Amino acid sequence: MQMVLHFIPVELGQKTRKVHLIDAHCVKNKTHYRAKGTVPMTESLFFTCAGIKDTKSSAEYSASWRTTFPTTTTKQSSKDQKKVTKYYLTNPEGESIDEYKENDRIVLNIATRNRIGDSITVSLEDAAFDFEHHGTPLEDDTLSGLAISDDLEQIELKVVAQKNNE
Repeated sequence: MQMVLHFIPVELGQKTRKVHLIDAHCVKNKTHYRAKGTVPMTESLFFTCAGIKDTKSSAEYSASWRTTFPTTTTKQSSKDQKKVTKYYLTNPEGESIDEYKENDRIVLNIATRNRIGDSITVSLEDAAFDFEHHGTPLEDDTLSGLAISDDLEQIELKVVAQKNNE
């Protein structure tokens, strides 16, 4: 059985971590009921797997008993090509926006296909405003070295006043 665990970030703009469990098997299932408290029931599943691939690491672990391996293809179809399919701006609530003002928090959404693990550079090219990412101003409105870890990246930015580049 193949499984993918998605670790969704608590903060907007952070990347979702995906852990692929290859040749996974459930070895224990434990259910616990409690008559008191705020968590009346817990379910614990214990898995073992022959391979692990994590979006936070380029390495892939394989045990000797692994039976499923990635297949290699010599010809890449257009469906499998790496591509940025769409990019757009939203407010933090996910509503699409066309305009923004100073001190607004906006989210740059980048939809990709087959780009997980790649690094891209995004230029916002706004003559009226500059932007900050995690409190750091973007030089020339450019976000460099953005690591793609999901098919939809969401990067929170703050709109700031244009700085004079003299």
